[in-house]
Amino acid sequence: MSKNPIGGSVLEPCAGRNAISDMLDSYGSIDIVHSSDLLWPVGPGRTTNDATDPQYWAEAPKVDWVVTNPPFNVAEKILPLAYEHADRGVAFLLRLSYLEPCNGRKEWLKQHSDQMKRVIVVSPRIRFRSDTKGSDSVTCAWLIWDKQFSWGDRGLHCPYGFLSDWR
Repeated sequence: MSKNPIGGSVLEPCAGRNAISDMLDSYGSIDIVHSSDLLWPVGPGRTTNDATDPQYWAEAPKVDWVVTNPPFNVAEKILPLAYEHADRGVAFLLRLSYLEPCNGRKEWLKQHSDQMKRVIVVSPRIRFRSDTKGSDSVTCAWLIWDKQFSWGDRGLHCPYGFLSDWR
């Protein structure tokens, strides 16, 4: 990508070992990165670090962007909360299959497809597990939704949709 689409203040709610937070800190367009993780001690003025809990978002600092690699098994709980919390948008590193319109996320994906600005497939595959020699057997992508972006406002048909939308 030639231009970083993310700037201002950022929250990384699933920071783990801070790999994403540290990378974001090096971007000139990022003012501040707030990081937390379920496994970390809860910070001052907070009652939870659980990003699946709406209380987490009520206590989190207001930010322009939420950028994270959430645990895949709770991503569909975190993404809608993060999207509502962020002033500008969200960037989530997820399995590419997250775009499959399964029951738990079908409606949300459909409602927000016009703001889905980018899908950046990660290649080669990321190695998430340390107990294997190669990469994981799943393709991941950065999925970026920008609240200030609309395919329709540009006179374009949104390239992200579901087959059921075309019937």
